[in-house]
Amino acid sequence: RPPRSTLFPYTTLFRARAVAPAETTAAALAVERTTMARRAAGRHWSEPTCGPLFADRARADVDVLLVQRPGEPDPDRLIRDLHTGTVLPKRVLVCADGVVSAPRDHPDPVLSHEFPLGRATARNALLARATARWLLVLDAGFRAAPTLVERFLSAATAEVAVVHCPVGDPDQGLVGALPPEDRRLREQPYLGSGYLVSAELVDELGGWAEDPYLDGLEDHVFWRRVATGQHRTALVQQVLLHRWPARPRTRPLDLDPHRAWAGVTALFDAI
Repeated sequence: RPPRSTLFPYTTLFRARAVAPAETTAAALAVERTTMARRAAGRHWSEPTCGPLFADRARADVDVLLVQRPGEPDPDRLIRDLHTGTVLPKRVLVCADGVVSAPRDHPDPVLSHEFPLGRATARNALLARATARWLLVLDAGFRAAPTLVERFLSAATAEVAVVHCPVGDPDQGLVGALPPEDRRLREQPYLGSGYLVSAELVDELGGWAEDPYLDGLEDHVFWRRVATGQHRTALVQQVLLHRWPARPRTRPLDLDPHRAWAGVTALFDAI
């Protein structure tokens, strides 16, 4: 395994291994299941069940898009971090993607998917309900520093479209601690969320890629689009987010990484 100082997560994607025919078949079946689930699965919005927390405090023009997928921790502590920070977001929009959430009062809308439909599909559904100028993109399992929103907004200018920071990971060390460069992204995955992006840019990019083969690479595709489009980004040199280990269910990326990576290459070759 790589040293803890690595700047990118170590995934099966770049391990030199042969993919067995059974794995290729399993990956294709996983894609088929996701495709069928997107056609038939129930999708339900639960409206707020209580008033806003700290209603007397001003709120920044930021909507949080937070997705919890199977195998990921309950996001309750992260939501509490966001509601008690030095600057509060306007709303925290949550999607439980094929996860049964513990019943609790929530001051913002919550989306529930009957079956796992994919992180990108969940984010795009939350995006449709967002109204803020800025979007803070997070996944369940993070813990946020109290100054996260404040520091990100201080780095967001008229010229900067995306703000991010290194993410502390107990297994991988620092993740995403380099600015996105197209040359590097052609060879290495830039995985994980934890960025503030203008809603205008997300609309321009068409949201997140929903190809089931790219499940787990949706943020890599996002960053490649940012780099290819030469959109200006800002890297806050503070570790304002920490990520705790998750146990995701097996994805096509895990079964047939070469096919998944080929999907990324084909996506950008077509541009």
